[in-house]
Amino acid sequence: MFIDIVRPLDIITQSKGKEIIVEMKNGKQYRGKLVASDVHPNMVLEDVTELDTNKKLLGYS
Repeated sequence: MFIDIVRPLDIITQSKGKEIIVEMKNGKQYRGKLVASDVHPNMVLEDVTELDTNKKLLGYS
């Protein structure tokens, strides 16, 4: 039986340009389109909404 092992960073990289949900250590969840990420894994999202409050968040330039 063959098991395809996928690394977490591969999943993040493949998700670029797609809508994702990120859960923070404090339990808050955010939904937005993944624009960029790095190996730490820091992420840049656009069109972000905080799920608990359903509040649209403003972006920074």
